[in-house]
Amino acid sequence: MANGVQLRRVDEDFYRNVSEKDVARQLEIVIGLIYLNEAKHCVAKETIKACFKKLLKQSGAFSEHEIEVLLL
Repeated sequence: MANGVQLRRVDEDFYRNVSEKDVARQLEIVIGLIYLNEAKHCVAKETIKACFKKLLKQSGAFSEHEIEVLLL
């Protein structure tokens, strides 16, 4: 299981019994899951950066420019 989706191997018989439309739809679902996973990672990364920026500002040890450089 990956992200609540069950993955399993299929053989030639499977593809004989499904339509091109079904296969295309399954691929669209997989692509959507990949985009969702990437989006979650991007949001998490930006949230962490915002938290670090706030903490660094509060510390008073770094200028705004130094903080921006640190968080590149």
